[in-house]
Amino acid sequence: MVGDGWREVASSPGANCRVQVTRPRTRVRMALDTAEQAEGGFELLSLRGAGVSGALPLFLEIGGWPGWYPFCRSARLLGEWCPQELAPGGGAAEAGSTAWGPSGGLSHAALWHLVFRLGPLLHIDTIGLAVERPGMLEERGELWHYVFSPEGPVRSGEGGACLGVGLPPLEKTSALLSLRVPLAWSRTAFEPLSRERGLVTFCGELVNLVPPGPFKWAIRLFWGTIANRAVRVMQKHISDFRGPLSADRIAFYEDLDCALNSHTNSDNI
Repeated sequence: MVGDGWREVASSPGANCRVQVTRPRTRVRMALDTAEQAEGGFELLSLRGAGVSGALPLFLEIGGWPGWYPFCRSARLLGEWCPQELAPGGGAAEAGSTAWGPSGGLSHAALWHLVFRLGPLLHIDTIGLAVERPGMLEERGELWHYVFSPEGPVRSGEGGACLGVGLPPLEKTSALLSLRVPLAWSRTAFEPLSRERGLVTFCGELVNLVPPGPFKWAIRLFWGTIANRAVRVMQKHISDFRGPLSADRIAFYEDLDCALNSHTNSDNI
């Protein structure tokens, strides 16, 4: 799609990405088919005792992003909330209610400080609150993962706090320019077609705190690289062990494994 400021930055078998850069927002629409980009299989999830491996945990365990995610240099966990803390009222009794149970409730939330680097020119960081809605796999055939910045854009380069957690200020580095880029919102949806193949769609909007004109090339390079390379890089790390994980996290992946089996088996009937 070309027009209304949209620019196609990736168009290849299994990868399509369009970016629209305006003064207030950068909008991204991406669609990936793992089978087209990763020959020889692309295991989505494998339970391995106190940990896991596979494409889904590789993405969901954001602390491991610097090992594979294009341009990511560091991922620091600032705060984390378990299912009981996410339940209405924060009590364990409510955690299993209809609103927060397998029908689509939040299973996990984590506040991250992410840093990306584009060579010596750009140092980009963002504060992102990541939340998951695994129940959508049963309702819509997809696992939904959201990330958004909880801070207001006015003070996005400063410190402050979110949910009682202190936020680090933007670090001044040796890069030509250091920017904090808030995520207005983003949603990654995983649609498993088998245990070794899935469709991925990403939609998101980023807040441009400074006029983006001089950086349009970098914005398009960033998202085009992710669309063209992320799946292939993930495949090289598909067997990497993620763990040891907490009991809540292991329980999450056990439930997800059952949901994957149910979903993929029903599709083959």
